[in-house]
Amino acid sequence: MTYVGAAIGARYDDMSPLFGVTLHGGTTDRGTVFELTPSSGRKKSWRESVIFTFCNDCGEAPVGVVSDASGNLFGADGDGIFELSPSNGSNWTETILHVACSETNCADGADPKGAPIFDAQGNLYGTMSSGGNVDEAGVIYKLARVGSAYQYSVLYTFCTNNDCSDCDNPQAGLVMDQSGNLFGTTFNGGPNSAGCVFEMNQSYRIVHAFGIDDSGTSPIAGVILDGSGNLFGATWSNSLYRNGAVFELKP
Repeated sequence: MTYVGAAIGARYDDMSPLFGVTLHGGTTDRGTVFELTPSSGRKKSWRESVIFTFCNDCGEAPVGVVSDASGNLFGADGDGIFELSPSNGSNWTETILHVACSETNCADGADPKGAPIFDAQGNLYGTMSSGGNVDEAGVIYKLARVGSAYQYSVLYTFCTNNDCSDCDNPQAGLVMDQSGNLFGTTFNGGPNSAGCVFEMNQSYRIVHAFGIDDSGTSPIAGVILDGSGNLFGATWSNSLYRNGAVFELKP
């Protein structure tokens, strides 16, 4: 779920609409973007309305949205990256910012994961879980704002080594710290073939490789940051009980 101001860290005011997605459903069963509007008064209730339904020519299976300061929604679906802009009251207009796997040999990546995030300049960042090269290991992408348009580029292609020691197949989006460093997770790969937490800025580095202690293996969710730069997340399984683990990484 997201709201206007969430992308810049503004606290929710208990009055603004919330926005989210459904993977399926809608009139085409290809997924929707919906709005939850709270009522006023002591006994709060919520009214749901579908603001956009995906279709054969406008995407499918959305995985998340984020709002900018003007109330435009940016998201990812099974086909790529999109923007929804409010127009004429309750109507929303979709703009396709990038179609996934549209470059030769799918070098731009495929199967986006998680909603994109903003930096202070309005550029967007995110991950795709496959594509990128012959290893089909995913990419970190950037959509640079150029006027009113966006230019797509790949910041990093996973599994550039034959044994995938640099990690592969991210299954969630990214977070950004106050210095502009990007952090995320991969489900597979790394020195122990158990996934990793990575950092990306001018270069790529592994922050933590799973599979060497009780911190777990194969994180399927992303990480969150606190004010001190500590990272928190969860793994799919662990070496002791195979039931996963919650972890903290300190800088």
